[in-house]
Amino acid sequence: MSTINNLPLLETVTGSDQLLIYATNQGDSRRLAVSDFLEYLYDDPGNAAFTGLPETTIYAPATSFTITLTENANNLWIIINLSAAVPTGTIILPIAPSIEQEIMVTATKQVTLFTLDPNGGTGYNFPTTIAAEHSFTVKYNVTLNSWFRIS
Repeated sequence: MSTINNLPLLETVTGSDQLLIYATNQGDSRRLAVSDFLEYLYDDPGNAAFTGLPETTIYAPATSFTITLTENANNLWIIINLSAAVPTGTIILPIAPSIEQEIMVTATKQVTLFTLDPNGGTGYNFPTTIAAEHSFTVKYNVTLNSWFRIS
């Protein structure tokens, strides 16, 4: 029996490739297709390791606002549900974001003067206003300790 370090390295993965899994309910090792593993990650409602979907939070401030985001391993979708345009708004990003974390922000009405605070990191191409019914997304890069606007 070869050890894992003696196996040839696979450089391109396809859905039909096989993974080695130890099945505790069977008491031995089994093979599992990559496509089946991905399906498990996305479809198992009890799987906290990876949901594949952003966590949605709706805020409904009546006037100018400051929203402080806490540490969260998931990608986030922040909906700012305003009944009317507001003069100012601030979102403070997590101080310890997860690797490659994405945060999408959507506003239902205009935020005239908007601040996105990178909270100890660096921010690039951040919006200074949010038009009514518009969105943007930022993504974190751990190597640079920076947030980048990607849409």
